[in-house]
Amino acid sequence: MVKALIFDFDGLILDTETSEYRALQEIFKEHSAELPLVFGDVDHKMESMAELELKELMTMLYS
Repeated sequence: MVKALIFDFDGLILDTETSEYRALQEIFKEHSAELPLVFGDVDHKMESMAELELKELMTMLYS
């Protein structure tokens, strides 16, 4: 019988942002690109980046 459930809302209990950033860094390295630490520092870019594929994202950031 389950008496309790614990939900982690990104950073509340576990720091998932760091591992996600490191994984994205590896993907970018495979394509000879760098992912800056301030990735997505502009709100309007953040919203649109969530919907882009990796190639589209890299083109937008580095062109």
